[in-house]
Amino acid sequence: MTDNLERVLEWLGPRDDFAIASHADPDGDSLGSSLALALALEQVGKRSTVVIGQSMPRRYRWLPDSGRVVSTEHVPIDARASILVECSEFERSGVTGLDTLAALTAIVGTCLVTLVIAAAIVPEWFAPIPTL
Repeated sequence: MTDNLERVLEWLGPRDDFAIASHADPDGDSLGSSLALALALEQVGKRSTVVIGQSMPRRYRWLPDSGRVVSTEHVPIDARASILVECSEFERSGVTGLDTLAALTAIVGTCLVTLVIAAAIVPEWFAPIPTL
């Protein structure tokens, strides 16, 4: 796991503008993971846009920062790298152009990859909770 984490952090390091996408018809898990990753990247000075290939599902608009999700069928022009969360193929995202960028594909069924990346980037978020 440490080797994989180091490779992910090495890949993220020189890049600054990310398009983060998940599978088409996103569920709360994929949207939550994408938004959490965007926030973690922002904490270390990176820019990112969470993109979905259809309008934001109403039932997920309560998610923190859900307003930053961009509904588009094509990758934003300023993105230089793409990160797929819970999606094994670019075509499944419903967003075209992701495959033309440097890409990191995280094929998982939970929020694990986002938590691992966030823990590495912003470790104070995961500090032990003091006992009373």
